[in-house]
Amino acid sequence: MTSRHFRLVQALALVVLAGVIAAPQLLAQYMKAPDAYTVTENNMMSGPGSTTTVYRDGSKALMEITNAQGGHTRTLYDLQAGTSMSWSAENATAGCSSGTFSGDWGDPFASSADMTKDLAKPEVKMTGTETINGFATKVYEITGPTAAQSAKAWVDNKYGLVIKANVGAMGTMVEVKTLSVGKPAAAVFVLPPSCAKAAAAGPPMTPAQQMIADTGIKNAADYADAGMAPASPSTNSCTVNFKVVRAGTMEPITNIVGMGLDLDQNSNGSYTVGAGANGSHYSGGTIKDVTSQYRNGILRIDNAPAHFRLDVEFKNGDVSALIYRQCFQPQTVLMVIVKDPDNLAGQPAHWLWSKTGK
Repeated sequence: MTSRHFRLVQALALVVLAGVIAAPQLLAQYMKAPDAYTVTENNMMSGPGSTTTVYRDGSKALMEITNAQGGHTRTLYDLQAGTSMSWSAENATAGCSSGTFSGDWGDPFASSADMTKDLAKPEVKMTGTETINGFATKVYEITGPTAAQSAKAWVDNKYGLVIKANVGAMGTMVEVKTLSVGKPAAAVFVLPPSCAKAAAAGPPMTPAQQMIADTGIKNAADYADAGMAPASPSTNSCTVNFKVVRAGTMEPITNIVGMGLDLDQNSNGSYTVGAGANGSHYSGGTIKDVTSQYRNGILRIDNAPAHFRLDVEFKNGDVSALIYRQCFQPQTVLMVIVKDPDNLAGQPAHWLWSKTGK
């Protein structure tokens, strides 16, 4: 999916530039954006030398990207359902990939409105008017301390569409070549026959849905992925009660072969599973054998550091992960959920923090 909004708002100069365009007194002069149109543009988000064409008819939209080598990819969006289907125009027989989305899907009108919303900066000046690619536009500029901090945009007088935007040394980020308001041909939105199977199967499960399907938990919101660094890390340590449980029943799995814990914050995880010194299941690295501390289905980790590594050995395989601390209570539950500890091949293991302490 291409997005003119994502790339442009990351350029500080254009964020500032967009602010003046978005001043309330200016927004009022634009007509309501159409919901049936065809827009063709050059968009750096799609890759250098590529062309993006967006077709929309109400709740249906199709985006076609032609790269510099002439390859075509197409994505059909159901804007109401929040689902998409993508395929190669050159090899439609290869089938489609389905997906889900929310928010910005690449609508050039909505993206322009987002770029120009709620930002008004006096540094930006309207420097004149210009007709570019057949569009009557107002030209807005900001001159920064360096060329890299300067920007220029041409904004359509009718809809407030950003027709062209140059951002510092990056050059032209987006340039609209053509706009046709009205319904595109119905054939544009027809899936190729080879995509019928994927369409019938429906969109893939979201990560939360997949986690529920794999583990049998009732509410994904009660858990956090322990293998992902949190956006706001816990500043205080906590006691971690680690459990190994079976998917579906959440019954503790106690017949493990070995369990290793590495609390070294500089560890690279370079250890070997196997007979170590003094009967340990591990050798090398800084991992410690804590198998004997796993009692009644719980390993207690006092004052858990910001991240640590855990390894659980079963008879026919193992699961391991680098865990990022999240303290939801003074004693927080961490669990790894597996479907069948005797047959780990091909099955996922989910490492989760329980927000409820259960």
